[in-house]
Amino acid sequence: MLFSCITGAIAFRVGMAVFWQVSPVTHYLTPSCLDALGIGGYLAYVQHFDGADRLQRVARFLGAIGCLGLLIMLGLKKLTHIEEFEIVGHTFLVLFFGFLVGRAAKGFSGVFGRLLNLKPAQYLGKISYGIYVYHHLAPWAVATLLAAVGLRGAFSGHLPFLLLLYGAFTLGTAAASWHFYESPVNELKRYFEYPRAKSPAQPSG
Repeated sequence: MLFSCITGAIAFRVGMAVFWQVSPVTHYLTPSCLDALGIGGYLAYVQHFDGADRLQRVARFLGAIGCLGLLIMLGLKKLTHIEEFEIVGHTFLVLFFGFLVGRAAKGFSGVFGRLLNLKPAQYLGKISYGIYVYHHLAPWAVATLLAAVGLRGAFSGHLPFLLLLYGAFTLGTAAASWHFYESPVNELKRYFEYPRAKSPAQPSG
């Protein structure tokens, strides 16, 4: 099922490019994102049933395949000017991100690890899905707000100010979504039973 999500996402994006057209909207449609969901689901499955060591081996494999595949696809696109190679390359980028997620499950050491362990960084990670979802709405929401107070024209050319407003809207909306929607939904998990992880083999007597 998970691998079908990955191949299905590639087929959908290529099909849209061949029979319709390539547009930014295509990449945001749910079928286009199934490869990312499939990789994430596979990592969760490995972590739960096979343990942390196996997860790290899988993560390293994903990282190697992701980097190699992405370089090949971008090279083929440059040589042939066929856009579909870049579309397939997106999935290899997802594989590399899978490596980062798997590596993050173990934790990073050094200065980078200390930065990620700071409370603000951890909170941003907690609301990161909301940031991903709601940042697409920021330009429309800010433009609507400025128009409502009669300031849209005054700030239309001030990109730093607009970016500040976009960031404030995105963070505020993501935080509200986490506390009032996502977190309460997550709490419902206590009403469902999940399969237990495989027990490690017992040493022979």
